[in-house]
Amino acid sequence: MTHSLQRPCRCPHCNYSVTRYDALRIHIETVHTRDLRHKCAECSKEFARASELKSHFFIHYGEKPYTLKTNERF
Repeated sequence: MTHSLQRPCRCPHCNYSVTRYDALRIHIETVHTRDLRHKCAECSKEFARASELKSHFFIHYGEKPYTLKTNERF
């Protein structure tokens, strides 16, 4: 079913649809249930997923999670 335009997994709350059930679960958790289990210790902002909180930390500490390696020949 990969590379197909079919999206059999439909959200029961809105018109969102995806090809995988795990992606639908994440959508429902982050958009509809708003079960905010992860709280920032710096500003008290809350997030549904730990990965969102982890990305948020970079706002406070100014760090970049990834570095690009440049080629000096160009």
